[in-house]
Amino acid sequence: MGNLPCVSENKSLQFASVRYRFPIAAMWFVLAQSIFSFATAVPDTLMNFYLSELGFDTVYIGMWHAASQIGAAITLFPCLWLFERIGRRAALIGGVLASNLARLSMFVTTTPTLVIAAEAASGFGTVLFSLASISLLADLSQAENRAELFSFHDGIRGLLALFGGLCAAILPAWLASMIVQPYHTILVGAFIIRLIGVLPLLSIRDLPTLRPSQVFNPLALIRTRWQVLWLCVPYMLMQVAYLLLAPFFNLMLRLRYGASDFEVGVLLTLRGVMSGLTALGLTGIATQLGVRRGVFIGLMGTALCFTGLAFGQNLQLAMLILVLQVILYSIANPLFRADYIGNIRRDEYFVASSLMGFASGFVGPIISPPLSGIIQRDYGFEPLFWLAGGLMALSALVFTMQQIKRK
Repeated sequence: MGNLPCVSENKSLQFASVRYRFPIAAMWFVLAQSIFSFATAVPDTLMNFYLSELGFDTVYIGMWHAASQIGAAITLFPCLWLFERIGRRAALIGGVLASNLARLSMFVTTTPTLVIAAEAASGFGTVLFSLASISLLADLSQAENRAELFSFHDGIRGLLALFGGLCAAILPAWLASMIVQPYHTILVGAFIIRLIGVLPLLSIRDLPTLRPSQVFNPLALIRTRWQVLWLCVPYMLMQVAYLLLAPFFNLMLRLRYGASDFEVGVLLTLRGVMSGLTALGLTGIATQLGVRRGVFIGLMGTALCFTGLAFGQNLQLAMLILVLQVILYSIANPLFRADYIGNIRRDEYFVASSLMGFASGFVGPIISPPLSGIIQRDYGFEPLFWLAGGLMALSALVFTMQQIKRK
């Protein structure tokens, strides 16, 4: 991605005792992303409970989780067309507004079709914002400060997400004695807070230009070597396996283990803390284990954790397993991406990144949550533990086969 010219003194910020120099535009974007992270942690914790309270079953909830990605897939090309005409800054702002207004409309109705249609409609705004924010921090940084900017961005977002998760854990019980529908009120408030994240985006000026039509070229995939596609197979299996359970962790803890909202919030927060700490120590982990061994151990460990959930209904043990699982998955996921990129040519980087984005943004989210909802309704959670564990183990085996063939 192209770099901007060096930023002038009056467009730099200084943090703590170390001098970090970033464009003002980057700081506004980080602030907006932090607000989004705080607010998004609330529906991540409570939305399943709200839908369940309305009387929707797990099949419906699974379809709801897939609806935004389906809407995104349907509106991708209209979004590309619109982006070309309104530019990057307008796409950033318009995407956030469209996504959040669509999601807010879910709370003015309880009609099943309208609720899921509103979530699907939010996919349009999500795609528009995603197109505009692709590589934005890379474009707004120089080689010498890029790692610091990325670290600052991820750290601030992570902290705000943890705080949002704790608020989501505490507020329902606190508000239950004062209002009739605490989930409804809290969720509406969260999406209103997300709208506030538009304000920092309004302050951004002079963004680097991006032409999606030059980047998202279908011919790039057609011309891709088959090895690039084959090497991404374990990642697709990982995403399908993980998303059979991940969107339903809160519902699973309540229905199978009898957890309260507070216990669910604490677990999700603890998982976020451990995931962040693992990411911070990832360089040391990779040095000790090696990248490929780290991927295999992380994937097989995650598989064992998922299958381990089938052996008992003790809440404390389940919480311990889920914390261990997120540590292992937080090792495997980034190390796999690094190994994947390291085994292809530089001119294939964009296609490879697109394939991983397709796996995590479309394949997994569209296939797994609806399938998971059907299995939960007809057979309960136990078959899901075995299926998710089996697919995760299969991804580890495919990854190992690829390494053997490359030697």
